[in-house]
Amino acid sequence: TQRLKGGFTVLKGAVAALVASGITALVSGLANAVNESREFRQELAYLEQGAEDAGVSFEKAKDKVKGVFAVFGEEDSAVEGLNNLMTAGFDGDALDKITDQLTGAAVKWHDTLKFEGLADGLQETLATGNAIGPFVELLERGGIVADDFNAGLAAATTSAEKQQYVLDTLSKLGLSDVAEGYREANKSLIESQEAQ
Repeated sequence: TQRLKGGFTVLKGAVAALVASGITALVSGLANAVNESREFRQELAYLEQGAEDAGVSFEKAKDKVKGVFAVFGEEDSAVEGLNNLMTAGFDGDALDKITDQLTGAAVKWHDTLKFEGLADGLQETLATGNAIGPFVELLERGGIVADDFNAGLAAATTSAEKQQYVLDTLSKLGLSDVAEGYREANKSLIESQEAQ
């Protein structure tokens, strides 16, 4: 009985340690979930404000974020990128097209070009009239000379013309097809990300 009693004490201690470890993991997991939920709500608040400022429906903005998130799995990057595009004045069909093109670029050149950075570079490009940052790299990787692009952008007089010029320029690179091909080839991954 002494051996049994000693073994039981060891077992009892091991069970207690296991339970304590499980409780610690559960509390930690709940704390992480609360923080992630808080961050998610904050991201949605930024998105809602950006959509309102740009005159884009919040539902459309959420759908666009969902689509970008489904490809890259980065919620904050998707929200910030979409906010940059809406701030640059893209809405409606133009928002759909530019989102697809930049998604395709970030898929094609995933080693250095990120959706959020491309959107930020494009916003700055439209604001300054000269290709800037990651957007210049996108043009160069696509075989487009930045000075030639800048000259064409300068020839566009309205915001809508500038946006259309960007869309026309990027469409020559077939980036929307890259995005669509990625979605088709990775359908189960995309569906899993969308479910999140």
